[in-house]
Amino acid sequence: MAARPHRQGDQIEVVAGPWGEDGHVHCALESGWTLRFLGAVPGELVRVRVEHVSQGGPVLWGSLEELVHPGPSRRKPPCNEAASCGACPTMYSGNDQFALKVDSRLHQLPEQLRAVLLPESAWVRSPTALDYRCKAVFLPLIKNNRLELGAFQRGTHNVLPLPNCLVLHPALRELRDSFRAVLEPLVVAEGLKLRTLILRCSRDGATLATLILRARPSDRQLLQLHSVASDLVDRSDTKLVGVHWQLHDAEGDAVAGRGKVLQLTGVEQITETILGRPFTVRPLAFFQLNPGVLEGILREMVTQSLSLGIQRTSSPTGELLDLYCGGGVLGLSLGAELGYEQILGVDISAPAIDDARENCRRHGREGPVFMLGKTGELIDPARLHAASIALVDPPRSGLRPAALRLLCTSGPKQLFYVACSTAALARDAAALMDGGYEPSFLFPADMLPQTAYVEWVAGFHRQGAT
Repeated sequence: MAARPHRQGDQIEVVAGPWGEDGHVHCALESGWTLRFLGAVPGELVRVRVEHVSQGGPVLWGSLEELVHPGPSRRKPPCNEAASCGACPTMYSGNDQFALKVDSRLHQLPEQLRAVLLPESAWVRSPTALDYRCKAVFLPLIKNNRLELGAFQRGTHNVLPLPNCLVLHPALRELRDSFRAVLEPLVVAEGLKLRTLILRCSRDGATLATLILRARPSDRQLLQLHSVASDLVDRSDTKLVGVHWQLHDAEGDAVAGRGKVLQLTGVEQITETILGRPFTVRPLAFFQLNPGVLEGILREMVTQSLSLGIQRTSSPTGELLDLYCGGGVLGLSLGAELGYEQILGVDISAPAIDDARENCRRHGREGPVFMLGKTGELIDPARLHAASIALVDPPRSGLRPAALRLLCTSGPKQLFYVACSTAALARDAAALMDGGYEPSFLFPADMLPQTAYVEWVAGFHRQGAT
């Protein structure tokens, strides 16, 4: 490793490089070291103060001191809390934010995959740059016997009040204030051990609330919780439809646990409509935070399917495999749009499989089957190879090694990969190409505007496969 070129307190004038996945600007220095800092737009000339010199690698961490030459797209963030919160590091850029994020990520992907990137007209943009996020996680902060509901300041364990987070759906911002008022006496005076408050809404604003508690509430506290929750659900000025609680007393930063979620009052679930079809959303279940972008992804997947010769028909032969299916939203939606009745979904989450089966019933469909377990243990290689399409939507860690090996050796002709990690997609795409697949298309989706995050959808095919 090269000798440290700078010390804490030094100031460096640099041209801001691309955004990393964490939102920091990454600048490659001539010394071979990398300078990382927040608050700049790629291409700007800036002056940065070195705050920390990494001991384990060639990385300098800095803070923005001066905009020597601001970029043409720079703007004042619409959120007054952008600088202190740090959760929306790309908010300093205007309408070209999505393109800059894509440019920042694209170089990580294999050249063959980059070569099939679709034109910008096919990229999936968010219907709204603000007010889009349908889930909020609030942390309690008690100061001067007052309760605030906020979030961790980026990179710290300091809880900052967030009275008006602009990326949240308006229904969640309003309910934050309502919950703060009714929970304050319980937390401050009655000693309720609130760990987090999680709000989840649909696009029409119907909201579920889940109180995560560090200690089991007393009978008195539980009665008080039921009373204030029922009052909130019954109020005409909120769209709160259900309140739940969960005990999570483990150490660590996890905002929720895996224990049973218990109902206090109201309904057990809400409904989100995707491409005209209802899907179940339970209190702590995974569901995309930006349903409008989810719909855009599905529409573009249908377009690409048709361009690849996968015909839309009322009775196609073959089977669609939905691996890492979750609640079945992608598989059921794509299958319905293309006319597939035979769908097999697999996931290791029992609640997710329950939701997928419930969604199937709600749609009045009998053909799809959803199974609990691992892909490599449940799907016969011959069945996988005979399928018309395999759809994979793995977590940030990417495909499990066994599933990746199975796809490389026995995967069907068409494979669609939905990626929430550029690095995982890059790794898995290289393995798939080594296993005989060729890229068909690639497009990005702006699932989380104002952040550096990019969702990708990649298509792969086998030449000459039948």
